[in-house]
Parts: sequence; C-alpha cells; structure tokens
Amino acid sequence: MENAIEDLLHDLGLCKYERKAYLTLLKHGPQNYKSLSDLSDVPYGKIYSVMERLAEKGWTKSLNQRPKIFYATDPEEHMYNRLLEMKKEMASLENTIQRVSAKLKGLYHHSNPPSEASLT
Repeated sequence: MENAIEDLLHDLGLCKYERKAYLTLLKHGPQNYKSLSDLSDVPYGKIYSVMERLAEKGWTKSLNQRPKIFYATDPEEHMYNRLLEMKKEMASLENTIQRVSAKLKGLYHHSNPPSEASLT
C-alpha cells in the first residue's frame, strides 16, 4: 500500500526524498531536522533543502522555534488546493491556445504546404 501512496505522491510532483519525509511526518508526527532525517532515511545533508521544498509546495509547515519542528499539512486540503491551482492553470493554457491558434492558423493557410508529389 505504501508503494501505491508513494506513486501517487510522485504523480503529484514530489521527488523520492520529499515523499519519504512527508510520509514520515504523517506516520510519526512533528519532527526536527535530525529526527526526520533518521526516521525517513533522507540524508542529513539533504533534509534542509527537502523540507524547504515541501514547505514551498505547501505539504509541510514549521513551528517558529529552535530547533525547528516540522509537521505535515492536511493532505486532503492540500491536494484539493493543488487541484484548484491546476484547473486555473489549465483554463489559462486553454485561453492562450485559443488566442494563438487562430493567429497560427491564419499564417498556416497563407503558407503553401507541399503536396506529396512534390516531396518525392
């Protein structure tokens, strides 16, 4: 089951170490850098950048204290918010394609596509 969850998290844009760290927080609760590295098997030299990326993506948050303590955000809420973001991105892309497509189609009709006979 855990492999299926990791595959889904991969599909949502999390790299191997991000998946390991996030799943560790879900299983074990809030952790500092050292314990998170130990529990997740993410190398200590990488855990800082991994946690920074997870926070930027909205998968984790941290308490403002020393040592810094990280916790997982609600996965359902995060995935729903990500879905909304992706829908907005798709609508924007669709709008751009419609605008550009009409212009390119006009240019295409003015070009003289070669016939198959002229290609041989």
